[in-house]
Amino acid sequence: MTAKSLAPGALAVGVYRFWRDIGFAVGAVLLADACGMTTAILVVAAITAASGYEQRPAP
Repeated sequence: MTAKSLAPGALAVGVYRFWRDIGFAVGAVLLADACGMTTAILVVAAITAASGYEQRPAP
């Protein structure tokens, strides 16, 4: 499969996801280097938990 045979926008999404994932990896390494491995794991766990939290409107 070549880039020309992809649907419009598919290549852009792939490039975006590549750089996003590289950013996650580099950010995790930098955080672990700056704060220590335990702190880095706790921060990542907190961010993951917060991203999964869904605030429901009051009834």
